[in-house]
Amino acid sequence: MCNGGGRSSLGNRRSERKRLTALKTALTHPIISSLVVIALVALGGAGWRMLTNPTPVETAETTLRALNVNLSSDMYDKVLGSPIIRRGLGSKGLWTERLWINDLYAVQTVADSNGMVRLYSLTSRDPSLSPRVRILEIPLRSLGFAKGETASGEVGSWGGMGGDFWYSEAHYLGGAGEYKTVVMTASTAGPNPTFGTMEIPQIDGAECATDGPMCPVTDDIERRVRMVRARLLVTTYTVLDSDKLPMEQLPRDFHFGPSFEDLSAASAK
Repeated sequence: MCNGGGRSSLGNRRSERKRLTALKTALTHPIISSLVVIALVALGGAGWRMLTNPTPVETAETTLRALNVNLSSDMYDKVLGSPIIRRGLGSKGLWTERLWINDLYAVQTVADSNGMVRLYSLTSRDPSLSPRVRILEIPLRSLGFAKGETASGEVGSWGGMGGDFWYSEAHYLGGAGEYKTVVMTASTAGPNPTFGTMEIPQIDGAECATDGPMCPVTDDIERRVRMVRARLLVTTYTVLDSDKLPMEQLPRDFHFGPSFEDLSAASAK
């Protein structure tokens, strides 16, 4: 699905949006609008579709609004098609991770043995794509790690070879029987211009007293991530059904959103 032509396709989409904006603006001028109407009539259905068809970004945002946790894997297949990556999680393989990756976005799910999705994540891979995220109901790119504030909840970060970096913060929401965990992540899976200009502190489950990929915030961890988090953009938003899939059941090396290896594998297909 991801063919390695991200830069070219991004440029084409931007050019397309500029042409559509200029054309719609021209319609407000009476003389130009008359000429445009004549041209559209001459072009027939193709001309009308040029004005009324949604852009790829608008189509993606509509598609992504249908997704959430506690839906069946079949529902995801119906909306997104077949996943490009599928693998078992944990030593017993009780959970199944699946990823869909293209130039605009990446979707990640973790489902139980009955095929019910208990973890859902959305990664924006294009600066123009900012769908409204579940629970918080605000645009993805409006999220951020507040400057001047300390980290809270649980955090994890990693800086690896090949330019693979990520930083995540997890927060628990909801009440008894409806607990959700929201994880906000900055990673190289999406446009994050500050990566590569600073050192990412490595924080993983190996230094935590708890299981899973995230660590409770300590004074030492807060000190190590304070300067980093203020310069990062949230590119991945994840929701877990904490009652069905506690954070501790995820592998310690779990990656919220696609990893560098996942993107490379998708490009090769």
